Amino acid sequence: MKRSILVLVVANVLTLPGVFAQEKDPAVQIKMKNVSERLDAVSRIVDRGHAKAPVLLRRACGDDDWEVVERAAQGLAKRGNDKCIKTLAKLAVSGPLATIRLAAATSLRELNREEAVKLLLKKLKGKSTARAAEALVVVGYPKGWKRFKKLLKSKSALERQSGIRGLAATSDPRAPATLANFLSKDGDITARAAAARGLAQCGTNEALAILLDRLAQKNVKLVMERRLIEAILELAKNRESAERSTVATRCLEAFKKGGKNAKANAALARLLGRIGGKDLGIADRDSCVSALVENGKGRPQGPIVSSLGRLGGTPAFDYICTVAESDSNPKVRLLALRALVATGEAKAGAAVAKVLKSDDNAMVREEAATLCGEFVSEETRAAAKESLADSSWPVVLAAAVSLGKAQDAAAIPELVKLLENDSYLIRAAAAAGLGRIARKATVTPLISALSDKDLLVRDTALDYLQRMTRENLPANVRRWQKWWETGKTSFKFVDKVAARRREKEVDEKYDRFGENPYGSFKGIRVIVLAQSRDKMEDSLEVLGIKHVITQTGKVFESGLQPNAVFFANCPGVLTDDDSERLSWFVRSGGYLFATCVAVSNTVMKTFPGMIARAPGLGNGAGPVDSFPVLTQSPFLRGVFDRHARLRYQVAGNQLPVPSDEDRVHVLVDSTDATTRWGAGSMASWFKIGHGVVVDSANHFVLQGFVNERMKTSDERKSYAIERLGIKFREIRKLDKKGVFDSQTKAAKACHDRTMMRLVARFVYDRRRAD
Repeated sequence: MKRSILVLVVANVLTLPGVFAQEKDPAVQIKMKNVSERLDAVSRIVDRGHAKAPVLLRRACGDDDWEVVERAAQGLAKRGNDKCIKTLAKLAVSGPLATIRLAAATSLRELNREEAVKLLLKKLKGKSTARAAEALVVVGYPKGWKRFKKLLKSKSALERQSGIRGLAATSDPRAPATLANFLSKDGDITARAAAARGLAQCGTNEALAILLDRLAQKNVKLVMERRLIEAILELAKNRESAERSTVATRCLEAFKKGGKNAKANAALARLLGRIGGKDLGIADRDSCVSALVENGKGRPQGPIVSSLGRLGGTPAFDYICTVAESDSNPKVRLLALRALVATGEAKAGAAVAKVLKSDDNAMVREEAATLCGEFVSEETRAAAKESLADSSWPVVLAAAVSLGKAQDAAAIPELVKLLENDSYLIRAAAAAGLGRIARKATVTPLISALSDKDLLVRDTALDYLQRMTRENLPANVRRWQKWWETGKTSFKFVDKVAARRREKEVDEKYDRFGENPYGSFKGIRVIVLAQSRDKMEDSLEVLGIKHVITQTGKVFESGLQPNAVFFANCPGVLTDDDSERLSWFVRSGGYLFATCVAVSNTVMKTFPGMIARAPGLGNGAGPVDSFPVLTQSPFLRGVFDRHARLRYQVAGNQLPVPSDEDRVHVLVDSTDATTRWGAGSMASWFKIGHGVVVDSANHFVLQGFVNERMKTSDERKSYAIERLGIKFREIRKLDKKGVFDSQTKAAKACHDRTMMRLVARFVYDRRRAD
């Protein structure tokens, strides 16, 4: 009797809704119309298993939705069988996305390599040759030397590159020597890059020697230098821990021997900074530091101090200190200051303060004053206060903002005095410093600044008043005074230290940038310089990012202040007044993003000596394949998919080249552009004062489908995902609207996401730091 009652109770409970409801059968769920249901079914089949898993996942590889296909192809590595081989082989070659083809090839490798090779060899012909070769590289084809070598003579660049990677994957002892020829002689830089990666795959000491020798040669272009260093690091990481010491020893020997010229020695110094880093564990840090310190004299000091800053330790710190105080080149002294702070040594504050007080170069003093806000100590606070009387306004601005970042209430009287200065640049600097300190003693001076005769001062004061009080009052002195008289006794400011601590705790758990990249623009004033040749505002409109438009000669009316983001459309023409205000804006903490010809008219005009135009390009225009640079830059985190294949539209001879290779950091580059025009930096950034400048070579009006010709909707969807960075979820919405039915519709609705995500990452990290 009791057992019957228990069975009845259990049966009734299982029919209840909610958490006790019976789960749907994945075999049924995977056929449902709703994509979310099908995706969930695939995940459950892969994670938990199912009696019909191979059949269900194989059918899902033919789903109309490509995200379902990709996950099913991935899942077959775990839940598939030999009956899935043909389906995966077909998908590895004809899959609509590179990620789908890679997933299929990876699953083939796990299920039945020999059978997969037989099927893929049949596809190694005609238009499918390159893709079949790539799949064979992933699956593994040790006996493919002749097949792959034949591809090296192909007229197709893609087939040659596939052949190079294939030779490396065979592990044939002839591979390093063959790849060495491509590395040094091939006119196609993309082929050279493939050869470098192939040598990393070979993993032998011979391959390592070839890579190091090439890195030490003359006239290695920056695009290749980056790939050579990454190849050496990859080769080391692929070895067993005990064998990595051989790589480290060879790298140290190469640096001690020296390169063919200063540029080669700079590259070798950068390599040592990477192999001795904590994140890689390839070389002993102390050995790298000793090599740099003992062999650094007479070589480019910028890369040496930068690498020593990355490595840290007392010997490194002492060397950097000497350079910061005595090197004859102000650019090197500036880099040494950054390296001092990068070491994290407690003595860094005193060293920075010393340089700030004694250096005769305004650029160096500005950097020192800026770093006083990043490495706060009694010495840096005192030095920053003294610098409020500096003869150079950028130094005064840097010091004022640093005192604000340090929450130095003792500096309030000095900053208030600066509100009476004759220069609007100094008065605005005082407002920025007071606004960051955010104490009751700063409210009244900032309210008074609302009556300043210059808009930059007024806009800066208003923005900080609104931020510190959370009141959205206009720039009206009387209204602010009335509000303050009523509430100042009970008003409490936000504890910034506690708020930052909470933000850090949240960020350590997960990166919120991935949830909504463009949410970082919320509450930030976004200003766009309207121009005739480019329309970045169209992308902002599509993404729902609020912005204001300004014109050449009217930047002073745009509401410019330190917490804004400024977009300079091509051609980015500025008046001298526009340029001076943008210079103040960035140095105070603002973010400037420029595109195409704006590299000349905005970036080079406002910040000379940082970036230059590549010479001798003529009318170099057209689409070029581009790739995120393989570095650990935080500004790339979460921006691009792992297999991002970007397509940058270049218009005119405006490719940016870093004038200062140690201060300007390349985020996206192109071997394709380097082959065609001799330069390949597509997107770069540099820090100046408290702010950041991001420059991109692409032309937004042309970015997307404008210059492309595609026949089918699937081709357009593939391009939107792989080249423009549009996610599956949005692709579905656009597809329902028939956007991919024609080239015209696609061009109108599909705007590039790649650069906007990159800018959003900068804004996100800036907000997190503030």
